Amino acid sequence: MDNSLKNKNILILAANGFAENDMTQVQRVLTSNGVKPTVVSPDNGLINGWNGTAWGHHFPVDSYIGEVLSVDYDVVICLGGERSVATLLNNPHTNRILNGFVLTNKQMVMMSESVKLLSGFEDVKNWTIAGLESDKDAMIEAGATWSDENFNIDGFLMTGNAALDTENFISAMVEHVSYVELEEKLAA
Repeated sequence: MDNSLKNKNILILAANGFAENDMTQVQRVLTSNGVKPTVVSPDNGLINGWNGTAWGHHFPVDSYIGEVLSVDYDVVICLGGERSVATLLNNPHTNRILNGFVLTNKQMVMMSESVKLLSGFEDVKNWTIAGLESDKDAMIEAGATWSDENFNIDGFLMTGNAALDTENFISAMVEHVSYVELEEKLAA
C-alpha cells in the first residue's frame, strides 16, 4: 500500500452510535500507514460504537467539534451509523466543518448513512453520490445524481455503502486520498 498518507491530517467525524466496524477498519488502515487520525465529536471523552444490533466499544474523542477548523485538516472521514449521523445532522458545527471542506475542495469520505450530511449543500446538485439504498430517494430529492455502485468518487468527494464491502471501500478510500496527493505533486 502506498505510504503517501503519512503527511495527511485526517479528521474522523463521529458521534455516539457510529458504525463500529467503520471506525476499526479506518483506524487500522490509517495507523498502518503512519497516520494518527483525529477523532472529532460533539460528545466529549468517549463515544460508543454501534455493533450490529447493540452498543459496542467505546473510543476516545481527540477534539470537541466546536473547537475544530477544517483548515487544519486535509481529509474528513464521516463514519456511518444512524444514531451518529442523526446527532451530527442536528449540530451546527458539522455543517460549518463540512462546508470548509466543500469550499476548498478538500477530500471528503462519506461512509454509508453519513451521505445524508451532504443533503443541505447547494453543490449536491453537481455530485454523483452512492450510499445506502434507504437514502437514495432523499439524496435524489436534494438534487444529487445517484450511483447504484458500492462507492463513487466524484472529484474530492467519495461516498458509498461501506458496510456492503468495508475492505474494498477502505482500499478505494486510501487510493483516492493518495491519488489526489500525487495529482497535486504533478501539478507543482
